[in-house]
Amino acid sequence: MAKKAFWAARVFGYGAEHPMLDVGQVIEIEVGAERNDEKLIRLGLLREVTTERPAPCGKCGASFLNDGFLSQHGRRQHAQTAEQAGRSEAPDA
Repeated sequence: MAKKAFWAARVFGYGAEHPMLDVGQVIEIEVGAERNDEKLIRLGLLREVTTERPAPCGKCGASFLNDGFLSQHGRRQHAQTAEQAGRSEAPDA
């Protein structure tokens, strides 16, 4: 069975390989390989990708449907780690 690209319409976990998908995150799956694939598609949690160029995250490598979803992901997932890194580099007083 061929793999198809889908994007997450909301935040949810999808198996061991994708423990937490962000909204707009693009993944490739073999439809029917997991028992809940058809249900996730039918409920609208996974939607088929119709664009040719997903936007990749420069920090973690995850792909997103567009730049808007990528920006949301960056603010939600990487802003805190950047802030923590800045604190660790600050000299002790």
